[in-house]
Amino acid sequence: MNINNINDICNNTIFCLDDDCQSTHERKYVGICLEYLKYNVQDEEYIYKNKKCFNDNCPFYHFNLEKVHLLLQISPINGIWCFNLCPQQICQQSQCQFIHRKWAKGICLNNFTNICKNNNCQNRHLSWDKLRKEVYNQYNVTQINPENICENDKCNCIYHLDTFQNMCLNYFKGECPNKKCLKIHCDWEYLNQISFQKQQLLPCTTLIAQHSFINFLQISKQTEIQQVCDKQKLIKFQREIHQSNIIDVIFILDLTLSMKRWLQAIKMQIANIIYQFKEKINGYGVRIGFVGYRDICDEQDQLVYRCLTENFDEIIKVISKQVAQGGGDQAEDIVTALEQGLNLNISRHQDSILCTFLITDAPCHGIQYHSDNISDDYNYTVEPGYLENILLKYKEAKRLSFFTCFKIRDSTDIMFQKMQDVFPDILITRKSQPNDFPELVKFAIESSITQSFNRSIYQKKPKSLYTGAKFTKPKIINYQYNQPQIKKSNFWKQFNEIIDQFQRQGVTALEINQEPEITQINIKNYQNQRNNVLDLNNTCVFKIFDALNNRYMVAKLSKEHVKKYQENQLNENDIKLAEEEAKTKYYVAAYANQLAYLFRQKTKNFDEIPPIFYVSPILYTLEVPFYGVHLLYAETWIDSAKFQWKKYSINGVFTSPQFYYYSAFSHFTYIETEGILVILDFQGSDNILTNASIQTQDNQIPILEKDHKNNKQIGITTFLQKQHEKCSILCQKLNLNRINFSIANPQIDYHVWNLQDHQMISITCETCSQLRLYSLDQYQQMKEIKCDICRDLEKQAIEAICRCCSQMYHHDPNEDLLSLTVYGYCKFCKSNCILKQKRCLYCLKHCQLNLQQIGNLNQYICKNGYQYLQGLQCQLCKAQYNFNQILSEKDYNDGNYICCQNL
Repeated sequence: MNINNINDICNNTIFCLDDDCQSTHERKYVGICLEYLKYNVQDEEYIYKNKKCFNDNCPFYHFNLEKVHLLLQISPINGIWCFNLCPQQICQQSQCQFIHRKWAKGICLNNFTNICKNNNCQNRHLSWDKLRKEVYNQYNVTQINPENICENDKCNCIYHLDTFQNMCLNYFKGECPNKKCLKIHCDWEYLNQISFQKQQLLPCTTLIAQHSFINFLQISKQTEIQQVCDKQKLIKFQREIHQSNIIDVIFILDLTLSMKRWLQAIKMQIANIIYQFKEKINGYGVRIGFVGYRDICDEQDQLVYRCLTENFDEIIKVISKQVAQGGGDQAEDIVTALEQGLNLNISRHQDSILCTFLITDAPCHGIQYHSDNISDDYNYTVEPGYLENILLKYKEAKRLSFFTCFKIRDSTDIMFQKMQDVFPDILITRKSQPNDFPELVKFAIESSITQSFNRSIYQKKPKSLYTGAKFTKPKIINYQYNQPQIKKSNFWKQFNEIIDQFQRQGVTALEINQEPEITQINIKNYQNQRNNVLDLNNTCVFKIFDALNNRYMVAKLSKEHVKKYQENQLNENDIKLAEEEAKTKYYVAAYANQLAYLFRQKTKNFDEIPPIFYVSPILYTLEVPFYGVHLLYAETWIDSAKFQWKKYSINGVFTSPQFYYYSAFSHFTYIETEGILVILDFQGSDNILTNASIQTQDNQIPILEKDHKNNKQIGITTFLQKQHEKCSILCQKLNLNRINFSIANPQIDYHVWNLQDHQMISITCETCSQLRLYSLDQYQQMKEIKCDICRDLEKQAIEAICRCCSQMYHHDPNEDLLSLTVYGYCKFCKSNCILKQKRCLYCLKHCQLNLQQIGNLNQYICKNGYQYLQGLQCQLCKAQYNFNQILSEKDYNDGNYICCQNL
């Protein structure tokens, strides 16, 4: 035993949890109080003064150096010395820092280190040599044990472990200094019983390849992407996009008293169902959500729900707390539960799967949904289509939406049939018992995956570009202008600087359709997709899925730019102009959003005009160019199939008489900015507007003057003299003056918004930027424009696995969306990792928690790579890697290391 090496041994030996620990971790020192031993090295008199260390509860043996030296002279048993073994016959192994072996059970271990003086000891007393013979007979590999393994390559004896050349022989003997090394660590007794792959140290580049889950991308697409992305970034961004390509499973469960047996069965079986399913569908991310419901009469206990989450234990915990009670009449309020299911945080990725399970033994309210013998307090008050409308929403919610109804009683037959009439793909199970629950869920989900796969095969998908991107988004400024000494006009002249100051930034991964979308504007004249889009529209639009912000956007490029790109005539100047145009559109949209926000504050309680929103803009800086550009403007996607597109006015030319009330917004922008600008050219889906045209005074706001739709002073003059000759009744209600208008006392236009035609209005949530539908009353009662989904998420902290450090963390999705930092990253990684330049030299991971500096060199490596390097040995002198030199990527992957001093 080398006394000089004692201080190099970690006090926690093989139980050390510190991945950064630089000490050695030989197993043979387990059970010895190394702290006490090190005191002996430093002060020889310490042993004579103290029989133990300073910890009165220390469980380890307190041997002096001489005692340790003598004990180590005794031959071990399968690499285990007597003091390594746990002296307790009954032990909590998870907390114990001794070694446990089956062959030591029932053996008096005190008899090996001392003389057992317990006359009532019930354990076996035998010599160490006799115990060795028993163990060797039971645990050997062709008569070989660790103590007789021959390592002489030139020897022809029978004690060579040829079949296990990838095993660490030093670990078998208890002498390997590393917790992990390039060889596999395995206890000798389990040599023939376990799989070793996870225990072997591998290069971090190999681990990346092993854990790449890119299954939703076709092989042909990967080849195309690899032409424009380097390999490591490709893996990273495809992995991020995959996280949004998930299976969302929602259980909607009747919690009334009659469902007691079912609830008990589900509580017992739900955990196994979830985890078994998760294991079977390797390659998909799975999230589970829950909605439990009772009847209207149960009031506060009517509804309980949990948003979709990757933390299955959380869902299991919620379900386990539920009690079957209440219910009132026989019919139940199923529709409210179904509505709540749709309001959960469902993935918006087009290829993600939604599986919904309705488990109930009673029909919903309404005479049309059940037979006459079902008691129903709301028999004749339910409107036609009450249930069908919500089922239609489930059908249209996603391309891959699947719905399963559990039939428990015949009383639900009429309701299920009406559901199937509007959603033909609904699966209705046979009449079931609680014990059938696991098999039915398994069958339904597997069927859904099979159907989704078949649909994906036969559906022609547009060619897509996958790329990483930094994003920038403006923030709405909640301000009240109360500084009369400073002109409002000066504020708006400098507002672009305020945008830059408060804008939010982050990184994301994008899937961009490379073919332009067919918009509603040109759909009627569609003949040839590409030519039609280019010839009939000034702008080409491209659908984007933003994976980390979980939303669809639409990018815009001019038709001239796209045409030049397709004809290979694009030059550097064209690219520069397109990127300048993208930046200009971003600022135009930011100005329009801010002024629309102020207008909504003024008109929130007005019934004469809907709340005006502009689509939310984002500026992407792409790592891979799209149609030649790296800077790409995008805005919220408006699905023209769901939202009717309208043109309310044309720049300086025409305002539709029916929608003249929108011109009050133009008048407001002119007065609010003290004549610096006016917003014209209204178009969009109902009250959600896009493509703002801002006319500015000459030489006042340079960034807005770059917009080709800005006619500057001429545009403002045209508005003052021609386009707003009349005032809307709203202008009068807002007390907007007519200074500088050609007509000082105009006629009043009394066209107002027809509320009866708009029972539900569209809003853009200021948190998630998605379009939502609400009644006017609901909107007017909102203190801030926040949708129910964001409000619900705000109440429920969700657990997720950080995509950077892979640790579980609690987060508020609402907070993530507000700050627009990247979703899926813990707070530490958001602030320390995402935009940092430090990366692992080999696998390119950038998590600061997992990076180690390579010696004194200005290079970094991840923890997996660091552990791998610790296990490398010089091929000439067998010295361990010294962290004083950088290995090439090839040498690193091949494990080739030669000390520079031995060259």
